[in-house]
Amino acid sequence: MRAPRRRRPRSSTRLTPADPGQLVDLAARVSYTPSPEHKDYMTSAGPGKLRSDASACPRDLALDEVTKWLHDAMRAGNVQRVRRG
Repeated sequence: MRAPRRRRPRSSTRLTPADPGQLVDLAARVSYTPSPEHKDYMTSAGPGKLRSDASACPRDLALDEVTKWLHDAMRAGNVQRVRRG
């Protein structure tokens, strides 16, 4: 089943913490977990279950490399605040 369409546009505002060190701490605690919905091959998340409306991730990406990209993006402030409701 396909996910419902978003009803509100994504916010383009970035998180600006009072202490920039908070982003460094947060980046150190997060991890990347592959989603089988963007894979058409076996991964650590299990067998691929590529959605019909999704593009497959490149096969040559290493988990360590993708995790580094996530950490770099978070340290650079490319995160949003959590919205409730």
